[in-house]
Amino acid sequence: MHLLKLLSSPGEMSKPTMEFSTGTTNSRDLPTADFINSVIDALSLDIPKDKLELYFNLLGDEARQSSSEKFLLTMERSDDEIAHTLETRIGHDERGMANAYYSLSKFMDYLPLDANPSLVAPVNEAIFVHLETLALQHFIVHHKSHLKRVRLKREIRQISGEISRLCELASKRTGASAPRPFDRYFSLNNFHHVVFGYPAEMASLVRFATGLETRKKRLFENTVRARALLASYVFRSLDETDRDIPILSLIDIAAALCSFRLQQEIKTEYSPYWHGQPSQGSDPQRLFDKGLRKHDPHQHQGVFQIYYYRFEECQAAFTGTSASYYALLAFRLSRLDCYMRAVRLNSIIGLFTALTRMDYLCIEKAMDIAMKYPNSSL
Repeated sequence: MHLLKLLSSPGEMSKPTMEFSTGTTNSRDLPTADFINSVIDALSLDIPKDKLELYFNLLGDEARQSSSEKFLLTMERSDDEIAHTLETRIGHDERGMANAYYSLSKFMDYLPLDANPSLVAPVNEAIFVHLETLALQHFIVHHKSHLKRVRLKREIRQISGEISRLCELASKRTGASAPRPFDRYFSLNNFHHVVFGYPAEMASLVRFATGLETRKKRLFENTVRARALLASYVFRSLDETDRDIPILSLIDIAAALCSFRLQQEIKTEYSPYWHGQPSQGSDPQRLFDKGLRKHDPHQHQGVFQIYYYRFEECQAAFTGTSASYYALLAFRLSRLDCYMRAVRLNSIIGLFTALTRMDYLCIEKAMDIAMKYPNSSL
């Protein structure tokens, strides 16, 4: 019963969790992860090599990543292509972008994926696909409810005017031309200088955006936390790993600081969970800080997302793109639902065909939306 509960699909016998043992390469539950991977290895021995090659080509060759992480990265790259298609033609129109993403979301919701329902995989292959994608299944189910729970329910004000005044002050103080609010002027390794050099002004930005006061000590502590959050943003959204490249704007820095300050006020609780775990506590900030340790860095998915999605919400508020941002979230959830339907085909060929077809049709639909947009040059 313990084994069946552990290996069952999320929501049937097992509790959905983004911290499932095989969800990340650096597992918090190595014995279970090792057991599941040993079963996967045994099952793969009787699967034809051409099928296995097809499956692993679908995942990509990113080093040191779990299957779940590779699936999500593959989806993000397709989403980037879709975003580029829309932004090239509609990016100047906030309402147009929102409508485009909602149209794509609806398109995904009704997209048939099983092109050959009569195709049934052998039982060892079906179990192989199920176990390989089990962490992804858990992520999709838990992520959807978690996202609704952590969404901000308070107004975040635009701060472009306040940041512009900070830029003017910095220019007068240094005698050099100062960056504009959206200039990618700072790197991960030096952005803290603007916070430590202008603590009163940065605290004022946070207060204007959120309505919350921030003491200098807390501001500096949040700056240390913000580095880890911004590193993830730079990698996920800008595909950059060099920590010395000027790639962050003042808007990005302010959004990260606001994210941590908001959680300190809202105090959303979250308890990371995997089957049979001891209690990890329910204070996200304490858990996030534990993940900053150099000797054992590990951020629980649910903890990280509390801060990351609020960071994105603040970014959107600061840039006046909240409508399209929430539409983008709806599209992402629809994409994940499609992934769930695809992995539950429990067939390598079915999964490959479904995901390839989904990406092709979604990109084609984005092109169609862009072509039909008024004044499009396509």
